[in-house]
Amino acid sequence: MTNNKEAKLEEDKLSILPDTILSHILSFLPTDEAIKTVLLRRFGTLWTYLPILNFDDSLLTHLWPPDEEINTNFFEFVHNVLTLHQQPTLDCFRVDISTVLYTDIKPQNLRHELDSWLTFALRKRVKVLEFGFGMVEPDNELYKLPFIVFLSDSIFKLKLFNIEMKLQKRVQMGSLRVLKLVYVSLNDDVFRQVIRGCPLLEEIEISNCWDLTEVDSPTLDVLKLDREMIAGEEIMKINCPELSSFNYTGCVNGLEIMNLSSLAHFVFNLSFTITEQEFKEFNQFQSVLSKLLHAKSVTLSSEFVTVLFSCILKDLSHVMFDWKLVELNILLTHKHVSGLFHLLKNLLHLEKLVLNVTFWHSDYLKAVESEMDGCSLEKEEYCWSSLKTIVICNISECLYTVLVRLVEILLKSSPVLDKLVIYCKDNDKTEQLAEFSKKLPTFAKASSTVKVLLI
Repeated sequence: MTNNKEAKLEEDKLSILPDTILSHILSFLPTDEAIKTVLLRRFGTLWTYLPILNFDDSLLTHLWPPDEEINTNFFEFVHNVLTLHQQPTLDCFRVDISTVLYTDIKPQNLRHELDSWLTFALRKRVKVLEFGFGMVEPDNELYKLPFIVFLSDSIFKLKLFNIEMKLQKRVQMGSLRVLKLVYVSLNDDVFRQVIRGCPLLEEIEISNCWDLTEVDSPTLDVLKLDREMIAGEEIMKINCPELSSFNYTGCVNGLEIMNLSSLAHFVFNLSFTITEQEFKEFNQFQSVLSKLLHAKSVTLSSEFVTVLFSCILKDLSHVMFDWKLVELNILLTHKHVSGLFHLLKNLLHLEKLVLNVTFWHSDYLKAVESEMDGCSLEKEEYCWSSLKTIVICNISECLYTVLVRLVEILLKSSPVLDKLVIYCKDNDKTEQLAEFSKKLPTFAKASSTVKVLLI
């Protein structure tokens, strides 16, 4: 009896909520789950007012028995949802068809159906549009995006993946702020046309778009560029004078920086496919680096760090950097520690240093390390007069003797240091770590107020 009363009370609480609140609650559910609420009396057809529609064929396969035709059921499901949908506007419309091949649908029918979905979203004045299909056509061609997508004053964010973009009749997207292109087939002419037609565009993410060789924008603020799958000889030119943040993955030999005069933060991850020969003289690396000296916040992969140390020890000992916050993924070997200290000598304004210790050590890195032979830190004297915070993570991945030497020099050479934090995992409680913990308070400190934490 009590349970019935509690259930009745809960039902009453739900029934008194207005439709707008219930529709908002449904928007947090996957589309297919939200539709199932039609079986609940209070919800009824509220799902037809969903502000967010998400169709992913990898998530919706449970809608039909395994022995049925997946392709037909999926398209029928999407078609029915769009037919019944009553909300006049959409916050987000997402379609991802990438896990199955729709081999029994005629190409023209498939393209017509997909075009109709885009028309639906644009008619609903969608704000966020994400559209991608993979190789779904029977002739294994990419879906060609219709020009209507680029005539919208409502889309705020556009993400396209596994499709083809051709020259458009006209591009006019007055509200677009964010553009993401993943495995999209387009060339420089198409890209320039898009840039010109999006006057408020602030952020672009480009991932492995083979035929694109230039990003030229006078207003762009954020650029994320992933070219890990593209060979180094394919040069990408960057000319973005107002860019404040740049995140790059790929081969530095494939990058030419024309203008990044406003850059404040950059992240660099070198591609694993780089060979020793490509960096034999480090010319392209130094050319790229020379355009990044003025940035304030820097994050570098272990590959980039190793080449950077080698360059500094070999040719760039006189170059000064403006970097204030530096995060390095680093191998803590004696050679790398030597390279680190020589780098820190060139960072006149450094305030925070973060070291993420890694253990991954490729043959390529070993080859580059040979450039650091003969460099020693034993007789060097250092003073980092602006360094206030140091964080060292994953100390289990380094040699104990290297760690001791690193911390000793950092503490005795940083007169304004406020905090040194060293992170270790619970399963790293070894005898050496216990010994290090005992030694830590005895290290000489240039700063009388520094707090040293081993967490």
